[in-house]
Amino acid sequence: DDYNHAVSRAYEPGPLAARVRLLRGWDKSGEDKSRSYDEYWTSRARDVRVHEVQGDHGQMLSEPEVRLTAEVVNSILSEGAA
Repeated sequence: DDYNHAVSRAYEPGPLAARVRLLRGWDKSGEDKSRSYDEYWTSRARDVRVHEVQGDHGQMLSEPEVRLTAEVVNSILSEGAA
């Protein structure tokens, strides 16, 4: 449907009112491949906080990095409970 396609392409949502917590991975080489995600979320939400965790997308959810990732997630959840 041409009309639906045109409308969906023209739609621009307003800023997200929810809090966004972004876990950004980094590796030991210091290479950061995720800056574009930071820019994406900060342009779409009012309350964005970036938390850096060691490892890339897969590594941050594998031993031993997953323990550090869990600590960050727990601190975020505690922040929300306060």
